[in-house]
Amino acid sequence: MPPKTKKPSSGTKKPVAKPSRKQPAKKKQPPPQKRPPPTPSSSSEDDSDDESQRRRDTAECMERWGASCPYADVVLHLGRFSSREPSETHEFSSGTVKPAVDEWTCPCEVEYKPREGGSEWFTVSDESSLMGSFGVEVREDEEYDYEVNYDIDCEFDLGTHDLLRVLREQEKDEKKWTKSKTYYNLNYWVLFGGSALFDVKVEENEDERVFKVRLREAGFSIPKYKDVLERMERTPKRPKGPRKQLVQQVPRVHPEELRKQVESLEAENAKLKRRLARYEGKVLDLTAEDSDEEAPPPPSELRELHDKETKRRAAQVKKERDDHESRGELLDSMVTPLESQRRELQAMVSAAAEALMERDVPTRMLADDAAPFYYSQNSWEAEQEIPWNAEADRPMSLAEGIAWVHDNAKPPRKRRR
Repeated sequence: MPPKTKKPSSGTKKPVAKPSRKQPAKKKQPPPQKRPPPTPSSSSEDDSDDESQRRRDTAECMERWGASCPYADVVLHLGRFSSREPSETHEFSSGTVKPAVDEWTCPCEVEYKPREGGSEWFTVSDESSLMGSFGVEVREDEEYDYEVNYDIDCEFDLGTHDLLRVLREQEKDEKKWTKSKTYYNLNYWVLFGGSALFDVKVEENEDERVFKVRLREAGFSIPKYKDVLERMERTPKRPKGPRKQLVQQVPRVHPEELRKQVESLEAENAKLKRRLARYEGKVLDLTAEDSDEEAPPPPSELRELHDKETKRRAAQVKKERDDHESRGELLDSMVTPLESQRRELQAMVSAAAEALMERDVPTRMLADDAAPFYYSQNSWEAEQEIPWNAEADRPMSLAEGIAWVHDNAKPPRKRRR
């Protein structure tokens, strides 16, 4: 029987009776809470956006290159630092590659294993390290040539310090390095795209230990289509039409056939020259057959009209020329006498003016351009002294000068008886 409990007064807590072993107390279950309806998470939205973008990139890539990825192959070059020349080249398509080249997409991870015997051992020392670089080859395109800049970001250099670090991590006892026949692993990643896994072994030498590495497998990360395009540099291809025409071979012709062709051309040329000489000045149909007995072609009315007009025009021009020549001869015959007469008259006027000035007629100095032409003489002087009519304020004419001399002549003196 459970113990009796007092009935609590109002405002006080009720004491809980302890359950017996036979009847364990039932725990109160909290009321079920309603869960909010599920909402799509942000990660699922991002995944759907990435998938849509990937589909668009794949469609654009297929339209341009006919594949889901522009890359046709991935190449890994290995060589010693001292030589600076790649001594081993691994093309992913020549070995075992997963996924296959035709199944590459943007993005995807590519794994490569060289074929058996396709990888050699390289010696790594303090003086000679192992250098490697990744590169890609782009599929053929009809319009452009592409080049991808992967060399700077996909280069690596393996030295003795890298090998020592890996060996000490995998085997702390250095004495076991040369005794163990197993190969150690060396993984190397580059900044963009590539990774390489090497086998490492150590050989005992008289003076020192020799480190050797060999490529076991490699990988390459193909980025998104946008990142692939950012690394590409393209140049337009030159048109191939003219180049094909230059490559065409000229058919070979026998010398006898060439000689016959030359003789035929010379005969045709002689016929044309003979026909042109026979019908010079006439209209000749060169497409008609040649015949020594053929009648001359009918005269052309247009040619006859042209010849008639040319003759008439030539006669008119000749007549005008003769008229000009006769007029010139007439003028030449008239000018010479007139010039001699002018000189004589000029001499007479100059002598009369000097006679008047000797009889003290009024005179004035005038410039050459202001003096009358009939008083002009001594062209080398700038001024002329000429008779002057003071009342009219102008040069005096010869008649006025004679009248002045007559009016102002002194009477003769009377003789004394």
